[in-house]
Amino acid sequence: MTSKTKEPRLVDFIYEIYQNIGARPAGSREEKLAARQIKSILSQYSTDVKIETFKCIPRRIQHLRNLTCISYAL
Repeated sequence: MTSKTKEPRLVDFIYEIYQNIGARPAGSREEKLAARQIKSILSQYSTDVKIETFKCIPRRIQHLRNLTCISYAL
């Protein structure tokens, strides 16, 4: 008889990110936390894991632009 070891499953990983971090809008603190957690998990399988960065408009500025455009249209 073989002993069953619990192997990590993708669904467990997704659930953990969802429960511990929650929503991850672009540029948010939660997005950075999720990226670090994903990197730490994938680093167990490869030494070539990197977090890539990209520029995004902060939510506050995007909302301000939206409000300005809507106000102008009205």
